[in-house]
Amino acid sequence: MTLPIEITRLIDKNEIEKAIVEITGLITSSPDDASLYYERGKLFWRTEQRRAAINDYARAAELDSTSPAGEALKQAFAIMQFYDKSRYNP
Repeated sequence: MTLPIEITRLIDKNEIEKAIVEITGLITSSPDDASLYYERGKLFWRTEQRRAAINDYARAAELDSTSPAGEALKQAFAIMQFYDKSRYNP
């Protein structure tokens, strides 16, 4: 599903929390639409809600194995596991 123009405008205006609420409403009416979970996951990631983003990516990948959410999930885990000893400051 392509996001409705109203949600796209919210994202363009950086009203991410409102866009998340709107997408959540769409998910309620279409709970098997993987693209909605993926789109909401991207917004959760932008707002640093990592756990929610990962959950949405996982759900999207579960619903549609060809979804780009599978790759986003791999990248999210790679980012979360990154550790640079040279930046460690006790």
